[in-house]
Amino acid sequence: MVLFEALNLLLTSKRKWFWAGMCGSLSALTWQVAAIFPLVTLTVAAAQPRETRFRAIAATLSGIGLPTLVTVAFFQSHGALYEFLDGFILHNLLYGDRWEPSLISHVLTPATAVTAGYDTTLLPILIGLMMVVYFCLWRRSLHQSLADTLTKDAFAPVLLSFWGVVFWSLLDFQACADFYILLPYTSVGFAAFLDGAVRYLGASEPRRLGGRGPRFLSIGLCIALTALAWSNVLRYGAGAYALDDQKQAAAEIEQTLGDDGRLLCIGVPEILVLLHRTNPTPYVFIEAGIDHRIHARTPGGFAGWLEELKAYDPDVIAFDEDTYGTYIPELMRWLRSEYHREKVGRWVLYVRN
Repeated sequence: MVLFEALNLLLTSKRKWFWAGMCGSLSALTWQVAAIFPLVTLTVAAAQPRETRFRAIAATLSGIGLPTLVTVAFFQSHGALYEFLDGFILHNLLYGDRWEPSLISHVLTPATAVTAGYDTTLLPILIGLMMVVYFCLWRRSLHQSLADTLTKDAFAPVLLSFWGVVFWSLLDFQACADFYILLPYTSVGFAAFLDGAVRYLGASEPRRLGGRGPRFLSIGLCIALTALAWSNVLRYGAGAYALDDQKQAAAEIEQTLGDDGRLLCIGVPEILVLLHRTNPTPYVFIEAGIDHRIHARTPGGFAGWLEELKAYDPDVIAFDEDTYGTYIPELMRWLRSEYHREKVGRWVLYVRN
C-alpha cells in the first residue's frame, strides 16, 4: 500500500495520469482507505486546462479501471465475486463494529499508538508532520486560487490527500499499523526539513569546517538513522516477537497436540501458518463486527456457531485475549467451563481439562 501510494503521489505530480491511476487503484485494493489516492488523481486531472482535461480524465480512469477489472475477473473466474465484494465492501457497511471513543480519544488514540509503535523514529515523524502542515499552508499561499494550485503546483496531490488521510486517522484509528498510510508524508516533510537545514548551514557558515558542514550533517544523519534502526533490531529481534522463538513455541504446541490433536485458532493466525494447519472455521478473527456477521449468517446465530465448534471438539484453542465484541462473553463461558488457560511463548492457549 505504501509503495503504490508513494508512486501514485509522485506520478500524479508528474502528470503521468494512467500510471498514477493504476498505482492509486492498487493501493486502494490493498486497503480501502487508500481509495483517496485515485480520487485525488482524478480530481487533479479534472482540474487541468480544457484542452488537456478530457485526455487526462480518460487516462486516469483507464489506469484506475485496469487493476479493478483484472481483480473482479479473477474472482469471477473462481466463482467468488460475491465473496470478494462481500469481504471488501459489504461487510464493512453491514457488520462493521467500532468502539465509540470520546472526542478527546479521537486525538489521543493515534498519538498514543504512534508514540508506542514508532518510539525510536518518533522525532523524525513529528518533525516530518509539522513540516508537511507548514508546507501545505506555504504552497497554498503561493497561488491565488485552488484551481491554480491543482494545475500549477507539483505538490497538489500531497496537499489534497494529506488532509483527507489525517481526517480518516482521527475518525477511525485502530492500531499503530494504521499510521503506515502517513509514512510517505512524514518522509516528504522530514526531507524538506533536512534540505532546509543543509541549505541554511551551507549559506550561513560556508567557511566553518572548510565548507563541509552540510556533508558532516548528512553523514551524521545517516549514522543516527542507522543507529535507530539497529536499536529496533536489538529491542524487537529477540524475545517473544522473534521468529525463532515463535517457531520454538509452535513446536511445543505441536508436541502437546500430537498427530491427532485438534487445534482451533481465534485471533492467532500465525500459529496456523507455523504449524501448517487449517482452521476448522473460516472465522480466524471474530472482532470488529465479525461476531455480528457470524450471528447473522450461521443457523442458530452465534450460539449455533459455538455448537459447531463444540462438535469439532478441539483439544487446544489458541485465543487472542484482546478480542472484543458483543458475543465474546458467550465464547468465554465455553472456554472457561471446559478448558484451562496456559501460556506458551507469547500465545495464550486454552487446553482441554
